Order: sequence, then structure tokens, then C-alpha cells
Amino acid sequence: MKRLLAIAGIAVIGGAASAVIFEYSGGAVTIPDGASSNTPGAAALATINIPSIGADTIVSMNAALVVRHTWQGDLTLRIITPWSSSIELVNRPGRSGSSTFGFSNDNYGMPAATRGNYAEYMIFSDLGAAMYAEPDVVTPGITDVTGVWRASTRSDSGTTNTAAATVVGMNSMVAGQSIVGNWSLEAIDWAGTDTGAIAHFALEFQTVPEPATMAVLGLGLAALAARRRRK
Repeated sequence: MKRLLAIAGIAVIGGAASAVIFEYSGGAVTIPDGASSNTPGAAALATINIPSIGADTIVSMNAALVVRHTWQGDLTLRIITPWSSSIELVNRPGRSGSSTFGFSNDNYGMPAATRGNYAEYMIFSDLGAAMYAEPDVVTPGITDVTGVWRASTRSDSGTTNTAAATVVGMNSMVAGQSIVGNWSLEAIDWAGTDTGAIAHFALEFQTVPEPATMAVLGLGLAALAARRRRK
């Protein structure tokens, strides 16, 4: 666990919130190949188990990853939360526009990235300037794409190329929830031939103590102040 490190390269929010990063520490997770066009393979999962750190209530989050895979447009990538919600990051980017098969360039993040060197990762944050999808990025995409991007989704579950990508508000999906539990990066390959693996995965949270803890702390400070006034 690393504290006070902004993986998006953007200053952490102020006030009582603190920043904390959790990094997947396991080996590369092979992504099962799709059976054919629009027939997905089994989901690949890289999971981080997050314990209580005292200040467990989420204010905001960023996700960082390196996924080595030829033909980016084959993949759907999403975060699975401890309460079983999914936060889509990309869904077969490029497939909603000029290309039937999506972006043909390779890899999300630098394929030889060093664990914890977030300049070599692809980062998803509500503070990103654009989606990694059309129309923000045009076919064939960006090889070994890095930098900070908005998460995006499509309404067709990746099976057709008619639905436009739309922005996903990551923070609105997690704010007020607890960080405690299993968080997974899920990768699904929707086409045959091109293959790859999840190499690295990290989550950064801005957190505060849960409201009950804050209330108890507030009462304690109020009592201390009152005691001092009586002296």
C-alpha cells in the first residue's frame, strides 16, 4: 500500500480526504481468446483485496492498468467492485464508427512497463480530457497508449458497431461506498486470433473516515474544547 501518491499526476483533493494506492501483486493473467467474431472468451480477472485502512469511505477513484493484447478493439475492460457493480473503462474502442473490428493498434499501456511506474500505464480518471474511443480517438487508435483518459461505455455490449461511446462517471459510481473487499479488473476478448494478458493493475482512492467515525471524532473534539474552556 502506498500513500499520498497521485497516479493521474494531478493534485489530490483537499480537505480531510487522503490518497491511497493499491497495486495488483500477482502474475500476468492470460485473457482467453474469443471463439470468433462477437463470440467472447471467458473473462480474465486480476483481483486486489483491499483491507480496512480506517478512512474507508470513497470520495473518488482512478484506475491504472497495463494490458498486453494485439488489436485493442477486441477487448472490453471493466472494474468489478466489492458490491458487484461494474465500471466500464473501454468497450471495443473504435468499433462504434469507421471500423467493423475496432482499433487495430496494440496494447493498453506500455507492454514492458515496470510495476508502479504509472507513466507507463494507461490511467482512467474523471479528470481525463477525452475517452479512448471514437470520436475522441480515431481508427486505428494509439499503439501502447498511456496518459489519462475518461472511462467510456457503449449500450450494445460490444456485439455490434452501431452504438456510440459515452462517458462513464467513475466517481459517481463509487462515492460514499467502502473501499474494503475484492476489486477486480475484468478483461473480455470478443474475437479470435489476437491474444494477450493483464500485466499490471492499480487503483487509487481519495478516502475519508466513515460518517459515524467522523461524528464520534467531532464529539470528542467538542468535548475536549469544552473542557479547555472550563479551565
